[in-house]
Amino acid sequence: MTGRIDIGMQGEELAAAYLSAWGWSIAARRWRDGTPHGLKTDIDIVALSPDGVYHFVEVKTRTAAPGPDRRPEAAVTPAKAQRMIRAAERYMAAGKLDGEIAIDLIAVVLDGGSETPVIRYYADVAR
Repeated sequence: MTGRIDIGMQGEELAAAYLSAWGWSIAARRWRDGTPHGLKTDIDIVALSPDGVYHFVEVKTRTAAPGPDRRPEAAVTPAKAQRMIRAAERYMAAGKLDGEIAIDLIAVVLDGGSETPVIRYYADVAR
């Protein structure tokens, strides 16, 4: 049986490949604030789009199951979105980076009966 962490890592790999196919550069994976008393939120993917925007991407992966509460998108709460904004600001400050940021979501659904995962991209899920 595949564990939850393995499913999450598979979703992150698929999401990174999806963004790379758009011509985006993956700047960081699984970034976590390393300062003392840092934020407890990690950023799954930090990507730089060709137009120079830094995208902080939360990846939510689920195996196929019926019901609206099993949609990966349902796992991003307003509180999680706010933590992502703060983490993005810390990432930019830590790297002394300047530029536009976007908080995005990629939902990945893995279906054991299909070889093709479903990937849905949502831009600017938080401000």
